[in-house]
Amino acid sequence: PPSYVVFLLLTDDSTSLLETVRSRALKLKTEVFSTEFTAKWLKGHPNCKNATDEQIADACAVGRGSLGMALSTLCEKNSHSASISKNAAQLIELLCKGTPSDAIIFASSMKYSRGEFEQFFEYTLFAVRDLIAFKSGSSTTTYYSDQKTIEALASKVKIAKLAKIYDALVLAKDDITKSNAHIYAVMTTLAASVV
Repeated sequence: PPSYVVFLLLTDDSTSLLETVRSRALKLKTEVFSTEFTAKWLKGHPNCKNATDEQIADACAVGRGSLGMALSTLCEKNSHSASISKNAAQLIELLCKGTPSDAIIFASSMKYSRGEFEQFFEYTLFAVRDLIAFKSGSSTTTYYSDQKTIEALASKVKIAKLAKIYDALVLAKDDITKSNAHIYAVMTTLAASVV
């Protein structure tokens, strides 16, 4: 290309690019921002002056380390993504507490499209990863923004059960988003299989 042209190739997996591209490209590795950093950044942003701590925490959970996503979530009133994130957190809490009837009723009552379920499962998987990391001694989270919430929830569940929940969520996500399975049957089976 001419000297004034710059191509930016963004990927989650650099091995998906041809070797000839990778060998000639400057590589910039990035990481997601921590929940604490995202919350601090949002509090200092001019568009977030009137946001409550709870709204900022919800935006951080939805953003999962992305400043832009967290900001757009916070700026959208009654964000649908925030609602999906809250439901994901509620399901994880019910699965961790081991209340079968409540988890089954809640899981089978969700009315999302397959695309929304994909987003829903991303949130649940981030939540479970945070819980496993917390129980393993890490203080860095990408989903939970409140330390007290993650401490309270982590104290109610063992890592083995979290691994079982994680596997069940991955299976349910694949069944709904890739296999075109019946959504409510999958969600009911998910809840029943881990509590």
